[in-house]
Amino acid sequence: MKIEPYSDGVHEWFLASDEGSPRRADFVVGAGGASATLASLIPRIPFESALDLGCGGGIQSLHLSTHVSKIVATDLNPRALELAAETARCSGVEFDLRLGSLYEPVVGECFDLIVSNPPFVISPKARFSYRDGGMTGDDVSRLLVSGAANHLTDDGWFVALTNWIHKDGQDWRERVVSWLAENEGCDGWAVQREVLGVEDYVDLWAKDSGDESNLQADQERLEWLSYFKDEGINSIGFGWVVLHKSGRLWPWRRLEEVRHPIDSPLGEWVTRRFADFDLVQDLDDSGILNLHLALAPGVEILAGTIRQLHGWRRAGAIDHLGAEIAGSADGSEPIGVVARRLAPGLADLDLVEPIKALVAEGFFVYPTDLQR
Repeated sequence: MKIEPYSDGVHEWFLASDEGSPRRADFVVGAGGASATLASLIPRIPFESALDLGCGGGIQSLHLSTHVSKIVATDLNPRALELAAETARCSGVEFDLRLGSLYEPVVGECFDLIVSNPPFVISPKARFSYRDGGMTGDDVSRLLVSGAANHLTDDGWFVALTNWIHKDGQDWRERVVSWLAENEGCDGWAVQREVLGVEDYVDLWAKDSGDESNLQADQERLEWLSYFKDEGINSIGFGWVVLHKSGRLWPWRRLEEVRHPIDSPLGEWVTRRFADFDLVQDLDDSGILNLHLALAPGVEILAGTIRQLHGWRRAGAIDHLGAEIAGSADGSEPIGVVARRLAPGLADLDLVEPIKALVAEGFFVYPTDLQR
């Protein structure tokens, strides 16, 4: 066991792990890139209860302890719960630790927030509990996402890192949207951040586990690649899924690629993203044109491109009229009035869709007292 100081920049804790020891089946990893990404995505707003599913040594539970009253942390690896208990003891926090796979330890319970950095690696056998899910294909990610709504309170949030399979003839969005659709009353957002071909994917996780090039490692690599070939898998997508249990009768689902660098932390941007999507979903054309919109701080319009200089750092093409409308919007009057003044002969229908797209992508802000 290794116990190291760990901090979020404000709070000081201790994190227990097996780092520095030989890798074995029940090895528990310390802080890494994936755990930092997940921690960045979680909305830092007060919650009464949270579930840290697949808690490992308890790193996400430490972050949750800053804004959640009650934390249930689960893992199917007894060693992980042992180290998570040590993390809690040394850090002066409290976790309700439970043993079991996926949602088995919390049957019949609901939470305001569910977070998970699961063993999502797609592999032919469960060699390491922190990495390999031990299920067929991407079933760990599928079951994690598709079962979330059953364990969320009204207005609850779910944030998880996931991997998904790419196969010839199937867009990844078709696969993942079916997972989102299992969650009745939940709006859903899936983001693909990276795609690796099968050889690069196998090499990545072989390196992660410290495997050297030897006869056994080479044989396992061949078995892994053969497994992918037999399953028709040509590449693997890395990303995240966020759900919000809004109770909406017709929930929205957004699936997109975001490959460019983005800022951290992102929790505030996640909730804002959902608010923007909600607005576009809930308002009719007249409502959109009556919004008092202003160009968001840190948005630049230059040479036919509109871009965010921080946060999601999105960029997109914008025509001359769109740039004039966006640049003239200061929130003092409805966006429809601004647009008609600049393009008096243009039909409302031709104005609404571009404005909705700019709202959905976060290029506008809108005073909440004038939002509806």
